[in-house]
Amino acid sequence: MSTGTSRTQLGELNIRAVIHALRRLGPSSQREIAEHAALSIPTVSVIVRGLEQRGTLRVVRTESNGRGRPRAVFDLVPDAAHAIGIHLDPALITVVALDMTGQPVKIAHDNSVDPDDPHSTLATAAGMVEQVLEDAQLPDADAVQCALAVPGRIDPTHGAIADSVWLPHWNGVPVAGILGERLHRDVPLLKDTFAAMSGEIWVRGGELLDATSIFVYHGTGTGLGIAVDGRAVPGQSGNAGQAGRLFELLSSPGLTEAATAHDPADVVTTALAEGLLENAAGSRSPDPRHIGHAFRQLCALAETRDERALSLLQSAGDRIHRVAAVAADVLDAGFVILGGPYWELVRDLRLPHAEETIGRPAQHGRAPVRVLASALGQDAGAVGAASVVLDRRFR
Repeated sequence: MSTGTSRTQLGELNIRAVIHALRRLGPSSQREIAEHAALSIPTVSVIVRGLEQRGTLRVVRTESNGRGRPRAVFDLVPDAAHAIGIHLDPALITVVALDMTGQPVKIAHDNSVDPDDPHSTLATAAGMVEQVLEDAQLPDADAVQCALAVPGRIDPTHGAIADSVWLPHWNGVPVAGILGERLHRDVPLLKDTFAAMSGEIWVRGGELLDATSIFVYHGTGTGLGIAVDGRAVPGQSGNAGQAGRLFELLSSPGLTEAATAHDPADVVTTALAEGLLENAAGSRSPDPRHIGHAFRQLCALAETRDERALSLLQSAGDRIHRVAAVAADVLDAGFVILGGPYWELVRDLRLPHAEETIGRPAQHGRAPVRVLASALGQDAGAVGAASVVLDRRFR
């Protein structure tokens, strides 16, 4: 049901419009902010003065055109707000402290993920958060909020992982509540592809703030983050971006598992089966905690121009790009961003092919899709989770 907007709510909307304009434009004058936010200059002047007093904005320079008073140019203050993002991967815990502008202040990693004991892993994650807060010496440490991103399907109502292939003993465990109790904070649970898409918008800003975009997440598995009009879309159950069915439907019938591999986990399994890699345990199936190491070995082999390694990685990339191209057509997306923890390992090999496959419009008269490498680096899930906290506060 639609409801009216109070004067207080309208004031908050105007404040968010000013912050949005600065994130879209970068350092700007009051006139430029007013034009972009569709507000009057007197309204913007009052808001800017208030945000200056609160320490959210500051004058970064003055400009003069030779006549009249020099005009002040404003920008956001990085230390005006902070957030903590936590990403739990089958092989790695990542904690990031992020400032208002999306820059990491402190990052911590720990590979002691126990697939059989979520409680011990969550205790480790909580300790990492406390250490990051202490090391970063944030002025607002006591008020800093957190968010937790995880792979696979989630149950946001109960703050639980719903269906993890790699962490089956974690399914149904209320990870967000357990972590929140340890940290004495509310910790919302997010799908990592949604978090990564949110993070890309928050960190990159600019045109993405108003665009329809897709984030192709290269993690242990492959998923899609989706944004419409600059807002990441969680979906009805918080699980938008599950791409497994798309990969199945776009594969030719009768192909072997090797011919349909696309996830790093699938690719590593195929490489082990074909004798390209040797599992440390002597097994032909990878331990989820060792997938990253094995995938790096395979990428290093490809750098030596090993034909089998190159073919395996490129074929997997081609399947991912076809799925991304279909999704871009369906959503009429303007941007496709490639990122995630394993993206940098294959960036040089796959980016030219991605630009050709995804960027080429499928419909006559449609503008090409812009294909971008992510600005988030390997910590996309954690940076994205922190970005969701900031986005919910300021947008």
